[in-house]
Amino acid sequence: MTTQPKRSRWIIPAVLALAACFTLPACSPKKEAPPAAPSASSSAGAAADPSTPVAKIGDAVITEGELRTEVENELKSIETQIYAIKQEGLRRLIEKKLIEADAKAKGMSADALLAKETTSKVAKVTDDDAKKFHEQNKERIQGSYDQLKDRIRTFLQERNQRQAREAFVSGLRKQAKVAILLEPPRVDIPVDNSPIRGSENAPVTIIEFSDFECPFCRRSQSTIAAIKEKYPKQVRWVFKDFPLSFHQRAMPAALASRCAGDQGKYWEYHDKLFSGTGLADEDLKRYAKEIGLDENKFGDCLAAQRFREGVNADMKQGQAVGVSGTPAFFINGRMLSGAQPPEAFREIIEEELSRKNAS
Repeated sequence: MTTQPKRSRWIIPAVLALAACFTLPACSPKKEAPPAAPSASSSAGAAADPSTPVAKIGDAVITEGELRTEVENELKSIETQIYAIKQEGLRRLIEKKLIEADAKAKGMSADALLAKETTSKVAKVTDDDAKKFHEQNKERIQGSYDQLKDRIRTFLQERNQRQAREAFVSGLRKQAKVAILLEPPRVDIPVDNSPIRGSENAPVTIIEFSDFECPFCRRSQSTIAAIKEKYPKQVRWVFKDFPLSFHQRAMPAALASRCAGDQGKYWEYHDKLFSGTGLADEDLKRYAKEIGLDENKFGDCLAAQRFREGVNADMKQGQAVGVSGTPAFFINGRMLSGAQPPEAFREIIEEELSRKNAS
């Protein structure tokens, strides 16, 4: 039987967070607990005829279709959770079968193969390694080196073994030419007249719902730049406004960006908003001047809130597909929420490109 690497349960959260890729926070009105996974009976109800009655109020009937429309956002969230569980389970099954097949071909057990290819190849973590890790992360770790040295050494040893295992399995996957056929949940979001960067024929479209006042949206811009640089022809970027109500300057900034777009300089202004020093009225006008807009035309547009209807339409679209905070991204219709690291984008993009190549 293939053994799974043990995870340390006592490592303090700060140390664990430093070593793992974790979702960064998003701007959101409030934090809500994720909805519970559906029971077997509720999953079966998903396929019910939309005209099936689910309740009566006197002679009036509430149908399955009405109910699903009412809870559409919650259901989409659960579908995404179900897919994530299936995806992780599929990863484990693929890994297990690859290791077992390679072990059989080499005439050894799966455990012996893993010991040979991973455990035996990982050097023992030294005191110097542990000290270096503690020194690099001491601002985030509560406790002195002497207090934590044994924990840090164990943590680093397990991390290194896990990375060695992942590298070994990655090589097996490439040799076996693994193709993932599990279809993820997707939503269809029209781009209409939204600002777009990149080729219209790009195989991957990323739609970003964002708020110019949100600090996590600002933070995500470096990740977005890295993705654009890595996939200059494969990815196009679509921007959707989602100014949150508790950000007082988010709506004026969104309207200002569209006024700049009316003069053909949307992206130049967009970049100014995220890289600038403020979003006050004088800042919005200063950015317009800096990128060479007609200042009078820009001021009239902003004062009239000419594009408010368009911003509201973006927000309605976002709410319809489950956006509740910013930033929120949809990669070929697959939701990725929060200020995620580049690796999270690359994983989905590579999978989407593989799907395109296989079709």
